[in-house]
Amino acid sequence: MAVHHRKERERQARQQLILDAAIQVFAKKGFHQATMDDVAQEAELGKGTLYYYFKSKEEILLKLLEENTRSFFEQILHAIDSETDFIQTVRKVLLFYASYFTEHEMFFNIYFPYESGQIQLKSTELAEFKQKYLEFRKPLEDKLFVEMREKSFSAIDPQNFWRILGGIVMGINMEIRRKTPLTEIIQMINQFTAVLEHGLK
Repeated sequence: MAVHHRKERERQARQQLILDAAIQVFAKKGFHQATMDDVAQEAELGKGTLYYYFKSKEEILLKLLEENTRSFFEQILHAIDSETDFIQTVRKVLLFYASYFTEHEMFFNIYFPYESGQIQLKSTELAEFKQKYLEFRKPLEDKLFVEMREKSFSAIDPQNFWRILGGIVMGINMEIRRKTPLTEIIQMINQFTAVLEHGLK
């Protein structure tokens, strides 16, 4: 059993090494320009070893997206766990989003091209990732929807509000892409939530 556990730890460590290398390569070169050779070189591994763990750079990308989005939603839920005020929950969600992607620039340089449609993937794995993404996001949706109902914010349909929030997030993405200072993005978020609170009242 000890040998089995050791081998599993080694496998996971090798896989993480590849993912760490890939995020560097994809962020610097761009996903479409990057090659498996580039990833193998960055990870200081033979190409055969790389293909043992991942069949393609698309598979590596989807693994990166899955792991990082799962971690993102886990952290954001923890950040708003004790918040009961709907407006403040929305504010904290947007502030966390802006701070997270400003701090995790390498991942943002991969996530933004994917989210904005610059990276097009066609595979069953992509469909599986999209389903997992919705599963990761659902607890956040549930918390927002519950707070909306409890506060009797009936002026807007919850699903429509989620679409509006998605538009605000894309605006934040563009500001991060432009290298807008985080302080300015925070000011923009504070102004949006102030308008939101005034409108809902």
